[in-house]
Amino acid sequence: MLEFEMRKTHLVFVGGFLGAGKTTLLKRAAELLLEAQGNVGLITNDQAENLVDTQILADAGGSVEEVAGGCFCCRFDQLLDASDRLIKERDPDVILGEPVGSCTDVSATVIAPLQRLHGDRFTVAPFTVLVDPRRLRQALLAPPSERGFSDDVVYIFAKQLQEAEIVLLNKTDLLEPGELATFEALLRERAPQARLLAISALTGDGVATWLEAIGALGSGPRTEANPQILEEIDYDRYAAGEAELGWLNLTAELDVPGGFSSRDVVDAVLQPFGDAAREGGFEVAHVKLTLVNADTFCHANLVSADRPPAIRGAAKFAGGSTRLILNARVPMAPDELEFVAKGALARALGQDGVVSIRQVRSLSPAYPDPTHRLAV
Repeated sequence: MLEFEMRKTHLVFVGGFLGAGKTTLLKRAAELLLEAQGNVGLITNDQAENLVDTQILADAGGSVEEVAGGCFCCRFDQLLDASDRLIKERDPDVILGEPVGSCTDVSATVIAPLQRLHGDRFTVAPFTVLVDPRRLRQALLAPPSERGFSDDVVYIFAKQLQEAEIVLLNKTDLLEPGELATFEALLRERAPQARLLAISALTGDGVATWLEAIGALGSGPRTEANPQILEEIDYDRYAAGEAELGWLNLTAELDVPGGFSSRDVVDAVLQPFGDAAREGGFEVAHVKLTLVNADTFCHANLVSADRPPAIRGAAKFAGGSTRLILNARVPMAPDELEFVAKGALARALGQDGVVSIRQVRSLSPAYPDPTHRLAV
């Protein structure tokens, strides 16, 4: 009698601190996989629902699920449910997952449990951690007074590097000559266990090489994770670092009869967060915004109090209803975040426009409570 082995779905998780460019990377990866294989699944993750990331990844053409209410580690069963829905509806060869940017200990709480408990259904790729070189310099090289984040937040950043099997140094298109070698040397020192690759998620440079390295693209065998379990992890420090970052998810409808400039709205909504950070002596982790009106789309990011928001997509929006999604991760109390966001929206359109807030949720993340924590 012939025996057939059931094809397993390849799970790819990309961690990394807020603002590293994970969503841009996964969008680019999804486009490459769709072109090569015809289908791909994606799972976004956050402390609350209504994610900019979900909208962006859906725009890439893949099937997208959202796990909200906590990190993958604390919502492990929901992660499995989301994977099952994707497999049932689209049967993708590869599912890309984006853990919360303030999450660490993923190898012990997500990668290892998937291998140990569900290895009959999934192969799990080596855990990848994406790094923004500017944030790397800020977190590991700047004196504490210039970091903009507490030691507990920097602790999370360092632990993310320590559990990586592959470190992707992103945004190489923004580096000056000679900087790449400096950052690569620093990463080899801080993450000696990891394979180091340099990419630009924005331009696509190096993304296919990474996908081939993890067995997601090409005809080679699946490359499976060898989880780098953190032998020492202080959950009190981890929790304190997460709780320092206020989280805000907001959706609204904008109605401007004569239309509007996306740059004007982006600057008006995002820049107040940078202003508040500079005045308070702290740093923005990540604030992002999408505008969607029929087939018109715009996405913007603010990842530093000292830089203007980056914007991609349509420059002009026609009159009519436009959906706005705002996600903010800033070291502020949740009520302060909400105050800044609502004030910015009220001023964004001037007297001719109407802003209708549909949903808003602001919070501080709860103490991490993983469903599983396994050593390999």
